[in-house]
Amino acid sequence: MNSYKYIIPILLLLTLLLTTSIAQKETSLQQSTLQEESTITLEPLEKTQEGSEIIPTSKTSQREPKVYVDPNDDTKKIVEIAPFDWTDFVNVEKIKDPDPIYTEKYQSLHLHFKDAIFEEIKANDIIILKRGEHVEENRKGILLENKKIVFDFLGCADFQENQCGLRVNGIPIGRLEKDKIIELNDETSLIIKDIDALFCDKIFCDIEHDAYSTLHLQVTQE
Repeated sequence: MNSYKYIIPILLLLTLLLTTSIAQKETSLQQSTLQEESTITLEPLEKTQEGSEIIPTSKTSQREPKVYVDPNDDTKKIVEIAPFDWTDFVNVEKIKDPDPIYTEKYQSLHLHFKDAIFEEIKANDIIILKRGEHVEENRKGILLENKKIVFDFLGCADFQENQCGLRVNGIPIGRLEKDKIIELNDETSLIIKDIDALFCDKIFCDIEHDAYSTLHLQVTQE
């Protein structure tokens, strides 16, 4: 009987110790949870198109810039296609672009002509472009009433006049013909004054090496 009188105090002591241990573990767990919550980075919130629901957005969900590899560059340069503000350029909305996707690549490849040199002209002035093996005067930037236009003369394939190429602000204008009128916008037009697919200014001319193509343009305004 004497041995049993110690059992109840021992059980009470064990119960107390067990209860204390459980309480300490719960406190430690709560502190750990609070620390983890304090280190969570809240993602920015963004409204849906309907504007009624708020949803979190993450960096991975943001649209990455479009890029492409220039096929004509041996270094396989990666070109980023980014939006561009054409406010400083003459509006060329009247030109029908057969391939807007490639035009966007072309404009981005040439850095939207930020390196072009612009010469101020007046309406009806003649602009001369040249392109050949040893003549590279194929790009010209002009300022017409403080608005920019960039002409890219692509030359003539096989010296055939009906296979010459021209881009205006990066947009192709189609087949070139003498006296052809290309509307750029409601007030501004471009006239093909003359094309010479095979021109040489030397007395003894090596057609293969000395000849080049020339293009005469005129910008008119109403």
